[in-house]
Amino acid sequence: MLANAGEWQGQQLIQPEVFQQLSQIQYTRRDRIMPLPMHWRLGYHRVLTLGKSSSGFGHMGFNGSGAWCDPERGLSFAYTHNFPVASITGDYRLWGLTQEALRCTDRILYGRKGWF
Repeated sequence: MLANAGEWQGQQLIQPEVFQQLSQIQYTRRDRIMPLPMHWRLGYHRVLTLGKSSSGFGHMGFNGSGAWCDPERGLSFAYTHNFPVASITGDYRLWGLTQEALRCTDRILYGRKGWF
């Protein structure tokens, strides 16, 4: 639903003006907990990858599970695991899988995977 700007099965569940507020970056400085700028929105942060850029947003949990959407690509992604990671930056598999999901989507949409 978030990848489709609040629309699900033909119904607009989040009004466009609310979706705009929801996805607008409100804080770009380095986070006080995470060791990097998170580009905070209303409860969401930027998509964390190993290099591939995305204007999407989502949220990862302390233990490394996470989900995000990229409305420009029409893509949603979720990763859940059942083992302890205990890292403040989450599970790097989430970052790597995110990277590859973006690359594969770009291959379909633009004809090239590219790293950046």
